[in-house]
Amino acid sequence: MTDGQEVVIEKIELEKKQYRVTSSLGEHLFSEETVIKYGLFKGRIFTRAQFDEILGAESYQSLLNKAIKFLSHQERSVKEVEEYLQKQEADEQTASRIIEKLIAFGYLNDVRYASLVREYALMTRKGPRYLENRLREKGVAMEIIAAALDDYGADREEELAASVTADFLRKSAGEPKVKLKVKLYQKLIRDGFSPEIAARQAENADYPPVSRDQLRADIARLRAGIPAEADEKTRQKIIRKLAERGYSYHEIMTALAEDE
Repeated sequence: MTDGQEVVIEKIELEKKQYRVTSSLGEHLFSEETVIKYGLFKGRIFTRAQFDEILGAESYQSLLNKAIKFLSHQERSVKEVEEYLQKQEADEQTASRIIEKLIAFGYLNDVRYASLVREYALMTRKGPRYLENRLREKGVAMEIIAAALDDYGADREEELAASVTADFLRKSAGEPKVKLKVKLYQKLIRDGFSPEIAARQAENADYPPVSRDQLRADIARLRAGIPAEADEKTRQKIIRKLAERGYSYHEIMTALAEDE
């Protein structure tokens, strides 16, 4: 079909919030804005080039509205919206136009997005590596990430890590120190703190005393079914298993002596 061929509007019907327009090319859905802007009324005649322009404008407006709705739920990075538009099958040129429009309207702003993620990280006591990784994943530029990380000095990171450590130990009272030490270090690393700070916190933490009742219960479970006259080899096996659970040698031997 050539650009000069006519496209005739044959019928137009309201369908929910859109208009179903039947033309000599087939059926199309248009927004009320497009219908009014381009005068899509029964009997109206357009060239193919004109009608293709109308179809392109409708596609652009529809994708723009979807992107705005996508942003209405929560703040997003530019990369997230680009990926969303790709899933909506927007071509590269249309997606770029929409991104530019959203930035111009203030819907998209990676500096603002990074600031919000930073505030969330600080509020939930996450380390700087959490913030950096989160922003990298969302495609935020390195200079914006660097600026967001400025709020994390060594002192503040240490302070946050100490707070996380204190809460962790309160919730883990009674567990073996060796086990707690490993778990604390792993938690701090997962939460985005540096290995140096995580190791220092794990090493210097004021661990609560081990629960003697829990240790005795573990000993009883390991001894279940073992004859009272069990040999030294069996006794060493119990000691090894208790050590694997994080109890110190001193704690194990003291509890065994009391129990025997």
